[in-house]
Amino acid sequence: MGADLEFFFDPVCPWAWITSRWVTDVAEQRDYDVDWRFISLWVVNEKNTEEWYTPQYRAGHYMGHQALRIADAIRLGESDASAVGRWYSAVGTALHVQAQRKQA
Repeated sequence: MGADLEFFFDPVCPWAWITSRWVTDVAEQRDYDVDWRFISLWVVNEKNTEEWYTPQYRAGHYMGHQALRIADAIRLGESDASAVGRWYSAVGTALHVQAQRKQA
């Protein structure tokens, strides 16, 4: 049987982070299993030529893409399906709550 919820995220996306906190709360309250799925804003915006998509934006999205490689390694190496969710909680807290960002 699959997970109760699928949640797609890019670690650098603040909107995904905010939504993930709600998903985590609901999952705990309802005893739901979450399948933490990946979406790379770097790949999605690969051909974006809009003025707002600056080199700094692209660099931030690339950082998220690299972080997803770590998440994938965790997913492949752990038997516990919630390991990616725990990793995302730790990374998201550092990035979005504590503002611990390394400048590119």
